[in-house]
Amino acid sequence: MRKSILLPLIALLTLLATDAGALGRRNNLSASEKGTQSAVQTTAPAQDSVKLDTGIAKERVEEYLEALQFNHTDTILAKVNDLILRGENEKTRSFLAYTAYNFFYNSKLMGQEGIAVKIAQEWFLNDRLPWPNAEGKFLLRTFVEFNRHSLIGMEAPELELQDTLGEKISLNSIAAEYTIVYFYSSGCSSCKVQTPQLVDFVNGYEDGVLAVYAVYADSNENEWKSYIDENLHIYNPFVFWHNVYDPDFSSGFHMLYNVIKTPQMFLLDKEKRIIGRGLDTEALKELIEKKNEERNSLYQFLGSIFNPIKENREEVFGVIDLIAQRSVDDTETFRDIIGGMFQWLAVDEEYTLQEGAAYLGEKYIVNLPDKWSSIYVEKIKRTLDAFNKNKLGEKAADLQLERVDKSPIDIHDISSELKVLYFYRPNCGMCSRVTPKMAELYNEFKDKLDIQFLAINLGGGYREWIEYTQGIGADWENLRGSDGDSSPIYAEYHLENIPAIYLLINNIVVAKGINEIDLKEILNSIKP
Repeated sequence: MRKSILLPLIALLTLLATDAGALGRRNNLSASEKGTQSAVQTTAPAQDSVKLDTGIAKERVEEYLEALQFNHTDTILAKVNDLILRGENEKTRSFLAYTAYNFFYNSKLMGQEGIAVKIAQEWFLNDRLPWPNAEGKFLLRTFVEFNRHSLIGMEAPELELQDTLGEKISLNSIAAEYTIVYFYSSGCSSCKVQTPQLVDFVNGYEDGVLAVYAVYADSNENEWKSYIDENLHIYNPFVFWHNVYDPDFSSGFHMLYNVIKTPQMFLLDKEKRIIGRGLDTEALKELIEKKNEERNSLYQFLGSIFNPIKENREEVFGVIDLIAQRSVDDTETFRDIIGGMFQWLAVDEEYTLQEGAAYLGEKYIVNLPDKWSSIYVEKIKRTLDAFNKNKLGEKAADLQLERVDKSPIDIHDISSELKVLYFYRPNCGMCSRVTPKMAELYNEFKDKLDIQFLAINLGGGYREWIEYTQGIGADWENLRGSDGDSSPIYAEYHLENIPAIYLLINNIVVAKGINEIDLKEILNSIKP
């Protein structure tokens, strides 16, 4: 088994080893202009290229850097530092460092400015090598300070800014496959071009849940709200658009995200790691498409490997170990593969594969925190905790709830063979979209199967709840915590995301963490 997956695994690792910096673009760089990693040779320049007394020194050094630029950032930095150290004296080393800094500073490849930042920190700002003049060094230090917090691969700096209602919205609290952080101004001419393009893109996005954290970079509240009313019309149910601003600029977002001018656009992955910066809408689209292609390639590969062995727990664990061990030395590739594998295993209907996800999450994520963002590690911990509660094939935890008439009821006492537990909040945006679809499913299956839907309210006052239930259009069981406090329910079922759906058969958990589409497929497969 292990020999059979080795070659496709190596091919996959090669595929996913493409530097994220080469996926996007700066300054509207097209895909055809980016080149490919496989086409370059990273041979060192001839010895005379590191001497200042040759007329071709700069040209030869830049040729070498061009050959390097499609490698991973760590590889580039290691080779650049090695090149600088080969300089025969301080003057030559300064020349090499200065040439390398300028090359990556002026690169049009997204993320290459991060290499310039590292060179500046490693060689010039610590006075290891001299910078030509004091004024230039001040500008160098300013460039570094405004860029060092938000480089490709970093965990995005946390922001907690207020929305139009004055409520604080945390960037880290947003759960989505991708999060766009968009800084804009009402009087910005470039924003007048980018904003409608971004709105059109997110309204047409269909490849998963997308979030936008739109930060107004000025301080005039009235102008901000007018701009929202006139320009930010979002109707896509799979996009969470958060309008926020910082009236007194106390968050320091200008320096944290290099917002010297607007617009500025960043793309974050589900870990809240920065995978794109300095984007326009077209570059954003290309980067997401590329990331989705990589994810789909990984999922196809994982299916071909795990599906034949999905009933053999030991083989599943062994393959997980093999894949992890083959990729562990390259952090970026490791995160891509292990994170994708965890997600793929965790949502599979086969319980053995879900056990594999729990094994992988504990061994290769929770126990290796240095390779992951702190946000992601905590998320996986919560997911593992949830996995150990109400496991598939085990009896669901009972809940003592109350009906609309305030009469008590335990979910185990409801006699229906099939029970759908639908956890929601009346003020939840996604719930407002999912609830009507769940009502349709209930009305479709209530006469076909011995089934009951338990719509369990997790928040809001009694009157708000009653008003909400009256507009649902389904005669299912409307329930809530008997004390009006949803926290015990959250704790018992470890509800990470709302809405949440469980399916029970004779009080045994047969599906959880599914969406309404998955639920319909399962119900259609059940014979009356």
